[in-house]
Amino acid sequence: MHARALHFGCSLFSARLRVFREKSCLHILLVSLCAFFPANGEPPVAQDIPAPNEFWFTSETCFVDEDATNAVITVGFRPGDRSWQGWVNYSVSNGTATADEDYTSLSGTLYFSGPGTPIPRINIPIHSDNLRESDETVQLFLWNTNAIISRSNATLIIIDKRPRLEIVPTGNGTVTLSWPAQFSDLTLEKTANLSTPTWTGVSSSQNISNGCCHVTEPCSGPPAFYRLRKISL
Repeated sequence: MHARALHFGCSLFSARLRVFREKSCLHILLVSLCAFFPANGEPPVAQDIPAPNEFWFTSETCFVDEDATNAVITVGFRPGDRSWQGWVNYSVSNGTATADEDYTSLSGTLYFSGPGTPIPRINIPIHSDNLRESDETVQLFLWNTNAIISRSNATLIIIDKRPRLEIVPTGNGTVTLSWPAQFSDLTLEKTANLSTPTWTGVSSSQNISNGCCHVTEPCSGPPAFYRLRKISL
């Protein structure tokens, strides 16, 4: 959000405006008004207009790992005066994610009750599964408030679980590399240098047991770095 003060006037009055842009919309707010009475020589009389009470999503796009317990969404607020007590409703709904499968659907109200009020946050429970999926989205909304809302929509992206590669020494000059069996179509590659890597597929055979893929590699010689990669056909 960008703010800019503009001044304009004529022989009768001048006004100060606050201008800010939100996405494709330009908002103009009247901040103060000054009236002039040149006929009787009276000095200008200024009438201050308080800044607006305001709520907004602090980020248009938020991210959370599928393994996280909750997604924490922060809502910004700006009180026009210290005595203001404000509220705003919120809700979440499906994007590409499915309520009660990927996250818990919820709605509620956030409150501001004066100085010392904690920063408003929305806690959305996230459900983890063992399915291979694309990253999924949840839509977030602010609405029905006694203030203005300068950003009423946001998107939460649930980042799908990535395979974890575990390396365990066997004690006989080799190491066993393991990863979840649902990622058995991924190719294990290695390189001797991460600065200028040359990734090549490992030649060791892969076996599957106890829900995991396993590959045994020698651990003598120079260090090796491993990764899992999807090979497009």
